[in-house]
Amino acid sequence: MGDDGSSALVEAVGRAELVERTEPVERTDLVAMLCGVVAEVCELPGCAPDDRFADLGVDSVRAAEAAAVLEDALGFGVPLEAVFAAGTPAGLAELLAKIDDHG
Repeated sequence: MGDDGSSALVEAVGRAELVERTEPVERTDLVAMLCGVVAEVCELPGCAPDDRFADLGVDSVRAAEAAAVLEDALGFGVPLEAVFAAGTPAGLAELLAKIDDHG
């Protein structure tokens, strides 16, 4: 990723049109955001909601990087274990929606 990678992640979050939010993120918006962030941290042109993180090259470092970006964007903690347990952007969106609802 370019310089230190942080500018690319900021762009990924910006493309998802994330702003300080007061309402829960819609699931379809969340899936799109997750796909964008995962693609960016893995230096891929894109990813689909049902692509497996392992197949995309998400390792512990990339998962931690994605979780940190998502925490900043969503305003609540994204457990690293959730990334691995979910396995796909769509699965992670479901888990994060539950965290947000009960958060």
